[in-house]
Amino acid sequence: MPSPLISHNIASLIYRPAAVWPHPVILYFHHVGRAGTHYTSISLEEFQKALDVCESMGRLATPQCPQSSCKSLRLPILISFDDGYAETFDSVLPILQDRGVRAVFFINTAVIGSASFVPSLGRQMRYVNWDVIKEAKSAGHEIGSHGHYHRNWFDLTPAEVQKEATTSLLSISKNLGAPAWGLAYPYGRPPTKMPHEMKGLNAFGTIRETAAHWCCAKTRIRRVFLPARESDCWFKLISEWHRGWLHGACAICCDTNDRSPQ
Repeated sequence: MPSPLISHNIASLIYRPAAVWPHPVILYFHHVGRAGTHYTSISLEEFQKALDVCESMGRLATPQCPQSSCKSLRLPILISFDDGYAETFDSVLPILQDRGVRAVFFINTAVIGSASFVPSLGRQMRYVNWDVIKEAKSAGHEIGSHGHYHRNWFDLTPAEVQKEATTSLLSISKNLGAPAWGLAYPYGRPPTKMPHEMKGLNAFGTIRETAAHWCCAKTRIRRVFLPARESDCWFKLISEWHRGWLHGACAICCDTNDRSPQ
């Protein structure tokens, strides 16, 4: 008999907005706070500047309504965060609150409230706890899955992928009393074979994915990032990414296509 955990209907654990979303630029950040040397680790000052750039180019969309049809023709830009570092939550929540911005936080449920050494940041990092996650949810932010453990799904079997996804989605649903907003692949790589139960879910990759309408690539939705300490190119990057979405292909500058996400 299959485990109830494995056979659980994953689709029921994912939030589904009623509207069809066109082409928002979706940015992802890994770490915001005390700046490190990794290209995804940015300081508070850089994060503020990133929001300034986004607001100068369009509107910062809400997770509940990221599409252009929300009474606005301005370029929608959606902010998301991966990995669930406590320092990131502590750093960005007050800033987002002050600016009236709502974002998506993709978390690894196995490490909630714990700490571990993170090689890419070169130091011990604490992970956010459920109390802070609930506060973020109450403030209007959305919570999504980044897997249970931070494992590369590209290297896992379909059964392992299904267990990773279901365990994480069930944990979010149980602790928040609401389904996860979506799912972002650890390391940005979808599995080689998508479990049948996951087909049709809103699942997010990274810059590796082809620019495509969400409804055409629901399990390979593209997200992009702003490289740390290269803010001079951010405006151009966002412009090129948006142009790529509009034309179905993406011209990438600043050589970001060769960098591996975490």
